[in-house]
Amino acid sequence: MTSVPREFRVSAVPTAPLATRMALRQCQDCTHRGGPCLPGLRLLQRLSQAVGQAAMGPEFEISGHLDSEACGQPCRLAWRATEAGTWVFGDVAEGADLEALVQGAARLDPAAQGALHGAAAVLVARAGALN
Repeated sequence: MTSVPREFRVSAVPTAPLATRMALRQCQDCTHRGGPCLPGLRLLQRLSQAVGQAAMGPEFEISGHLDSEACGQPCRLAWRATEAGTWVFGDVAEGADLEALVQGAARLDPAAQGALHGAAAVLVARAGALN
């Protein structure tokens, strides 16, 4: 895992059981910034907290995109949030296949320095505390 600010490593959901905490499991640095995607981490944290607080159930899923210039250049963040996890991808092309990005992130080795084709940054949170 890259050097991510501590406040992004575990997002505690107020008054929620441990099972609804989201822990950062994967963070591929943004190839443009050369470090973690801070706008993506903030989005990941907020999505994870909202889904955990809502306790929508295992069938719930929400996805979308956000156009941002928080880093000084245009960047499209694509995201998916479920009860089991949250995925955020940085600098994706308009119309990118989100399912392919999620499947690609599942195949990435978090310890490797390889990049996911189609995204400048990859952030994945899963339910549960960090080991």
